[in-house]
Amino acid sequence: MRYDPDNRTWRGSATDLANHARCTFLTHQVRERERAYATGELERPEPEQTLAMRKGVEHEERTVAELRAAVEAAGGRFLDLETFGDDHAARRDALHAAMRDGVDLIAQAPLRSGSIFGYADLLERTSDCAPPAGDLTTPHRYRPVEIKFARAPKPAHLLQAAAYADALAQLQGELPDSVDVICGDGTRHASPPSQYTDYFALARERFDAALELPLAPELDRIPEPVPHCETCELRSACDERWQRTDHLSLVARIRADQRTKLVAAGITTLTELATTTIEHVPGIGRATYAQLRTQARLQLDARTAPLPPIEFRRPDPGDPTTRGFALLPDPDPHDIYFDFEGYPYHDSGGLEYLWGWAHHPAADTTAPPAFDFLWADTIVDENAAFTRFLDEVEARRATSAGRMHVYHYAPYEITALRRIARRHPDWMYRLDELLRAGTFVDLYAVVRQSMLIGTGSYSIKKLEQFYAADLRAGAELADGGASIDEYEQYLLTGDPEIRQRIIDYNRDDCISTIDLRDWLLERRADAATQGIEWPTPPTDDPDDEDGNDDPGSDDTPESVQLRQRLEAIADDDDQPDDVRTAARLLAGMPGWGWRIKREFLGELHGMKHERTADDYRLDPNAIGDLELVETLDPPPGARPGTVERIYRFPEQVTLLRAEPGEPQPLAYDPETVVVIGSITSVDHDANTVSVRTTASVRDRAAAALARIGEPAGRIPTSIVGYADIRYGPLESAARRVAQSLLDAIDSGIDPFAPASPHAAALALLARPPPRIGGGAPPRRVDATDPIAVADLTARLDGSHLVIQGPPGTGKTWTSAHLLLELVSRGLRVGISSNSHEAIATVLAKLDELRADRPDVELRAAYAPKRPLGLGDWLVETRTSTIARDAITTGDATILAGTAWTFCDPDLRLDAMLVDEAGQVSLLGATAMAACTSRVLLVGDPQQLPQPSSTSHPHGCDASALELQFGEHAVLPPERALLLPVTRRMHPSIARFISDTYYAGRLSAHPSTSEQLVVVPARPQLPHAGTHLLACEHSGRLIDSPEEVEAIARLVADLLDPAARVVARPGEPERALAPRDIIVVAPYNAQRRALQAALGDSIRVGTVDKFQGKEAAVAIVSMTASSRDELPRGLEFLLDPHRLNVAISRARALAVVVASPALLATDAASLHEMRLLNDLARLARRSAG
Repeated sequence: MRYDPDNRTWRGSATDLANHARCTFLTHQVRERERAYATGELERPEPEQTLAMRKGVEHEERTVAELRAAVEAAGGRFLDLETFGDDHAARRDALHAAMRDGVDLIAQAPLRSGSIFGYADLLERTSDCAPPAGDLTTPHRYRPVEIKFARAPKPAHLLQAAAYADALAQLQGELPDSVDVICGDGTRHASPPSQYTDYFALARERFDAALELPLAPELDRIPEPVPHCETCELRSACDERWQRTDHLSLVARIRADQRTKLVAAGITTLTELATTTIEHVPGIGRATYAQLRTQARLQLDARTAPLPPIEFRRPDPGDPTTRGFALLPDPDPHDIYFDFEGYPYHDSGGLEYLWGWAHHPAADTTAPPAFDFLWADTIVDENAAFTRFLDEVEARRATSAGRMHVYHYAPYEITALRRIARRHPDWMYRLDELLRAGTFVDLYAVVRQSMLIGTGSYSIKKLEQFYAADLRAGAELADGGASIDEYEQYLLTGDPEIRQRIIDYNRDDCISTIDLRDWLLERRADAATQGIEWPTPPTDDPDDEDGNDDPGSDDTPESVQLRQRLEAIADDDDQPDDVRTAARLLAGMPGWGWRIKREFLGELHGMKHERTADDYRLDPNAIGDLELVETLDPPPGARPGTVERIYRFPEQVTLLRAEPGEPQPLAYDPETVVVIGSITSVDHDANTVSVRTTASVRDRAAAALARIGEPAGRIPTSIVGYADIRYGPLESAARRVAQSLLDAIDSGIDPFAPASPHAAALALLARPPPRIGGGAPPRRVDATDPIAVADLTARLDGSHLVIQGPPGTGKTWTSAHLLLELVSRGLRVGISSNSHEAIATVLAKLDELRADRPDVELRAAYAPKRPLGLGDWLVETRTSTIARDAITTGDATILAGTAWTFCDPDLRLDAMLVDEAGQVSLLGATAMAACTSRVLLVGDPQQLPQPSSTSHPHGCDASALELQFGEHAVLPPERALLLPVTRRMHPSIARFISDTYYAGRLSAHPSTSEQLVVVPARPQLPHAGTHLLACEHSGRLIDSPEEVEAIARLVADLLDPAARVVARPGEPERALAPRDIIVVAPYNAQRRALQAALGDSIRVGTVDKFQGKEAAVAIVSMTASSRDELPRGLEFLLDPHRLNVAISRARALAVVVASPALLATDAASLHEMRLLNDLARLARRSAG
């Protein structure tokens, strides 16, 4: 940042812009510093020239030279504007002249976008256009190319490139075709500027506005801590403010939303929290509030003590025996003390590059500890390190008869190990065996569950003052953040001294872990002298297989042999690409169900000592802080001994539900990993959950609890739901497809030939263009014409066809007409989807349309979960077997059901229509495709995805549609049919949805332009389109009273008799009714608050309840104040699938209600930057 005291103007850089998103207070601190430099009050220091900076300059010079040589060798021209020095006017004029003249490569071009100014490393001419456009009226087009000495592009790099793209758009009349970053390894990363420019534009507007604010008042305010504080060079000034004002953020482990609730209750400082007599604060659990008060009191006492005081916690009677000090096993000479160093910016999403552990050499506990490590610079190295580390641990366990343990501090190590283990089924099995045996001991969990300490942080470095105060004397690295920076410099320079500094830092962490373990053993003895007895840890028995949570193994000899053969074919360069692709995906399908359960249980075992009931309140797959309120008599017809228990829970983010007619999820006690029953209902209005348990379940649970020293009648404080689905029939069908591939290869025939029994299933996996037996290819077929699509389907020859239906394009109407047309041609057709609800929707549309086709003898068979009552044409059977018999005997022409219905090896159909294929697993789609030679995948990957979080190897975790589309928003016309016209959304809404989610290929039917909403009380609201309604709040996570109030006022204005609506084309203008409004909330807590405020006449729900629904007005509550309040980041809240569905419910007007702080969120990754860009685009297109 630079300040011009003569003109009193500011000029910022992309770095300043990124820092402003991280912390607005930092901007004003830098302004004050730069003002002092500019006025001479302070002397500007000479810039530091680090090795990395010198290497960066060398990399840039080398890259520019290489590109210049290539351009000039091709007869092009190069211009370096740095030769003009500091004469900015001359440099700018030369740039404009060069762009008008079409110079091919321009270096160091001065570009300005608002207050953001910089010199683009390169401008690269890409194309010409006519007529000339932009401020320069030039026909030539350029893209910015940034050269960065980094392993991968970062958000700050793309912000800078977006600034240059915006400046170029002013000069040449349009955005460049891409913004490119060339990284330190020479790789060029190209991105469409539209993915970042809206985020940049809003960030620049906020930054420009901040530069206009008077400095003094801004510097006088007390900022809130943000994640950037950890690495901020100006943090000391904020630390001084927080200490001076006794800020609540000084309390260890306090969250921002808790601080907000405390302030609302009148508790504004650490001292007030330590001394308050207030017994309860709304929105904070009583146990959590009591812990915060004690923590504040200890920190207050620490201010006058030589060492921070420690207060031991007493075991809660409701806690499992394996918590706190009870987690500490007896020492064993073979124990190891483990620590990772990780690099989060690796292309794979993270790389654990240093695996270090300390141990006693030759099992001699009197000898000084030894240190071993493994170094990994690539994923291949990381995989090798993983297996070598497991070998080391397993060997030590064998030598110690299973008594050794791996000690670490904080849950990161387990999380990283599980991430790596997902790459191979064998690795997952080995790691989970160690987790189930209790091999890993997290000392952080021991500390936080057994004591409270008067320190502002519980990091291991803060605890070293108690047991190893001199350990890091002279250490060159201060913390993990510094090690990340050092490792990046090592990658770019290869400097061995940097590598050694990181190894030394890791060694200190491992040695510290030894000393911490010993200190904790001493503190456990101290606690015992105070009468605080913790249970002795139960003896681990990894060979005990009688527990009710054992998923078993998928490693049958047949399964292993099949997987190995398929993997060998996938790796065989002599095989055709389509064969290798299909083989690789099929290799990931054996053990599908085992893998899902193994991953679920592994997660529970890995986290059972780390998480508290409060943590489970923030887990969407769990319910935390339970209170047993009632035990009911067995329901009529239940087995003897059945008991129904009702638990109450406070507000939380849970998404657990038990749907009527669907399998009831198992309820696990996550602190013991024991099944306690089945979840029969979750009432998100009353905040209650019902768990039904039988005598046999209680007996198995009692036996499992006894083995870990727990009482049989233990009442859980949390539950986690697990859908215990039997995937065996689907896996068997996939194995038949795999075997047909192997048989064809062994026989030397083409497995994709139309005569192959599973050609369609293999084509679905290999993804070649549809094989059409004569006639027009897909790109010439009108997707809205059922007859033309039916012609195309009938000509599919052992192949598949994708039909993409964006919101409001009539996907269900098209499917029903297509089914009628196929049946009229004598084809026997299957209908399937991920849920019975989706199947019922298609059947209901069939029932509606069949009257128009009296020539079609329609008869369908289906085993529904609930009666549909659609007429005699639909035979509702009790089981899927009976339904299959109807199609086999000719009594039906359509067979409907989920994937399991179609797994019979003897079933053959002429065509298979898979609806909502974006929510269907690849295993399910493969199993269904095995029974036919024609597969129709109908759906939209841009809408709600499949409900799965399990990672399957070889890319098998993609849905059926995700696999087809890859990175495409819309497939090329030769590969799929697109329903291109929405008859729901007004053109203004459709334009936003199209540009954001469908690459501009979706349009609105002209008639939708008649739809409008006029609200006299809200002149700033557009009559149609999208609108962002800003609502100020902070510290909100799962409910926002401020947004509830804002939406209630908006709905009241919409329902005012003066407000008018044209809800559909051709309808008369009228007053709005409650049916014209849909309100979407991300969390059930906000949904309940909204429903209570709006009344039952307004439809309020989460987005999954509204797919397929519509209204004249859709209101979307974002609820959370900012990314800092979100326990799982922006991924769920700003999921583009969910936002697409939520906004596209609107026919005329979509209003998104959001905190400005959410829009101002600093993007931690390029992915988050793209998510925020979607919301920023909506904000920028809003009227008023």
